[in-house]
Amino acid sequence: MLLQPEHIAIPAPDADLQRLQRLQRSYLLEMDSEEMQAAISRAQEGDLIRYWTRGRYSTHNLIALCAQRLGKCDLYFSTWALSLPAVERIAAMQSSGMIDKVVCLLDYRTKTNAPDAVQLLEGIAERITYRRTHAKCYVLQNEHFGCAIISSSNLTTNRRTEGGVILFCKESATLDAQFIYGNSNSTNDRTDGSC
Repeated sequence: MLLQPEHIAIPAPDADLQRLQRLQRSYLLEMDSEEMQAAISRAQEGDLIRYWTRGRYSTHNLIALCAQRLGKCDLYFSTWALSLPAVERIAAMQSSGMIDKVVCLLDYRTKTNAPDAVQLLEGIAERITYRRTHAKCYVLQNEHFGCAIISSSNLTTNRRTEGGVILFCKESATLDAQFIYGNSNSTNDRTDGSC
């Protein structure tokens, strides 16, 4: 059974109740680019935006909108696939000063599947780790604010319907960024294709 937000009864103090009411209003089934831009530009700490793209925009578009909301920030991300246009967009944001540090956790197959995108990314990223990963998590943060985009979509130009959430929570963004950054020190995942 699918629960609608109005059917979820959570006893909470007044501050938590206001946060829950904001969360209930945040579900936007299908947004075009203008609606997404407006929702992100209004986002506050604790807000959650849930979305379906209907192929109208790609992850790098969401990263750009979130970077505009945060101001100068660092980008940490994990993805299974890359495309050159998406990495070019990140490089342009870094060149303009919108994004400072870039740290990546990539599936090891991206080196073979997207060599041009990887080559460009290697020129702009502070740290890249290649491991077996299927996670799609994109974190933007600065000293004052943070957000994490948890999405079904890779860092590619994508015309398919994808879904995800954007959580505006500095603490959560910091934890995700630490995982992405710190995961490069682990050797538990094999990169030879075996299980």
